[in-house]
Amino acid sequence: MSNHDSLPEVKINATDPNSDAAFAERMRYRLTTLLADPSPLLPSYEARYNMMLAHSATLTPQQAYAMSMLLGADSSRFYPDMPNTAELRFPEVNAWQDTAQCGWYYFAGHCTTKDGKTYGVLCMLFGNTLLPPPMAAKFGLNNVQNQIIDMQLAVTVKGGGFYQANPIVTAGTTGKVKTSKALHLEADSCSVTSVQEGKLYPIRVRAKGVDLSGDKPTEIEVDFTFTSGTGYMPQGLDGAMPLVAGMGTRYYSIPGLVMDAAASKVSLGGQQAELAEGTFWMDHQWGLGLTPGGAPRFPVMQAVQNLKASSPVGWDFFALNLDNGGGLTLNSIHDPNSLKWVNQPGSGPAPSPMTVPVSGKYMDAYGTTFNVSGTLIIEDWAKTESSPNPAIYHNVETWVPHGGTFALLEGVVPERYRNFTLQHLSESAQALWYSQGARYVEAAVNLIGTSGEIVGKGYQEAVGYVDTIVNIASLAGLPTTPEVIALLRKPAVTPDLFWKSLAFYLGNSTEFNALLAAGSFPPAPRTASDTPPVAASNPQAPADITTMLGGAIPDVYGKGFI
Repeated sequence: MSNHDSLPEVKINATDPNSDAAFAERMRYRLTTLLADPSPLLPSYEARYNMMLAHSATLTPQQAYAMSMLLGADSSRFYPDMPNTAELRFPEVNAWQDTAQCGWYYFAGHCTTKDGKTYGVLCMLFGNTLLPPPMAAKFGLNNVQNQIIDMQLAVTVKGGGFYQANPIVTAGTTGKVKTSKALHLEADSCSVTSVQEGKLYPIRVRAKGVDLSGDKPTEIEVDFTFTSGTGYMPQGLDGAMPLVAGMGTRYYSIPGLVMDAAASKVSLGGQQAELAEGTFWMDHQWGLGLTPGGAPRFPVMQAVQNLKASSPVGWDFFALNLDNGGGLTLNSIHDPNSLKWVNQPGSGPAPSPMTVPVSGKYMDAYGTTFNVSGTLIIEDWAKTESSPNPAIYHNVETWVPHGGTFALLEGVVPERYRNFTLQHLSESAQALWYSQGARYVEAAVNLIGTSGEIVGKGYQEAVGYVDTIVNIASLAGLPTTPEVIALLRKPAVTPDLFWKSLAFYLGNSTEFNALLAAGSFPPAPRTASDTPPVAASNPQAPADITTMLGGAIPDVYGKGFI
């Protein structure tokens, strides 16, 4: 389906494309375009967008970035379609994908100093294509100029502190964002580069920033060179996570990145560590409809989304390097049952144990991958506390996962790695901030086997547990009154829209089934339910809605999609 709807002409008044006036002008164009042609099968965003327009006289790049996170489900409009199958072609897909709505290069791992100190390090260059590319072109911007790069840099000291650099926002209009046809992205104070032309390795990762959480600033700087990895691990279904009807993400990992200690450094508070060794994990994911969440392209799919019970957006994800040279990645997507564990204030008791199914990939030391699944139990929780810049990122104490116990089912996983527990390097919740105000956990962990030995090292990620909409609104330059915050929350499906959607689905179910058949979906956990609850919160929905629809409505989009 083509998504290149006709766009209205623009009259450019701001002469400097990097000025606050230009960022505001482009945001106003996007909002008025969406207001002029709303989808009849999406909730109305008219009041929200008019409120945002009233506060868009001038916008910094960070404000425009934060405001784009507050768009409704029509935020996916005008972006190029994602393919229905991944068909990852290496090395071409190592390059930065500058037409995707969002994407990232993610590096996380452990390194040890010659005197035995252990650091967990997370460095991620997170990118947002601020305008749909056809809109950007209307303003004379190319794809690189249209980028916003959000630097995420954090260091955990085993048995010690946790530090996050104040996130740095780099707009492509500054001329400081650079890409190439290789694995390569440069922004202000950070870069990821394949050093040797025509080859993936060595990979050099550099970033620096300042943690402002303490009485005095703490400088953080990393400079890593990676010489090899276990191999490419396509996530989901051959790299589709998922891809259907023009929406979704493409995604691969490289476990077992080997650090060249002699060519690498970690500096904390002006003190450079003398490194002895290190092993990291790389993720490269990009796509449409993940952040912010977006509506499916086709009206029949928009209709189906209105018939389902609302799920909190979020997931638990684990990137784990094993001591046999292999890697293990596992994830669990939030569903309606997750509501009892998300947005739990730290002033109350810790949440009850959470038991969820997980699925993912096991890669052996030879680079062969296998689909795996099992169960995760989270009994330990920690309160969010730190902030890289307390003046603008305001912590609200919230319980987040702090460990977990896994039981994996598949015999392809060596017995040594089928049952293990996560042990955090720090007592801190290790909760990070994006520069647009969203918050997530990225925590360095050891894998503890059944005999008490360390069988692997990696990172635990938890997304969607902390409600930061007030902080995002503040960073976007919007009021944070109860009335405004209510406008920014996901609108409920009205009874009228529900019945309209049901009628549309019943009249177009053949198209819906054909779209699903053409899509690519990651394998589900073997213990997952095939019949998610549908529209349970709608008092006018008939009790036998699933039967009326001829069976279960599948969870079309999965990780982060609405």
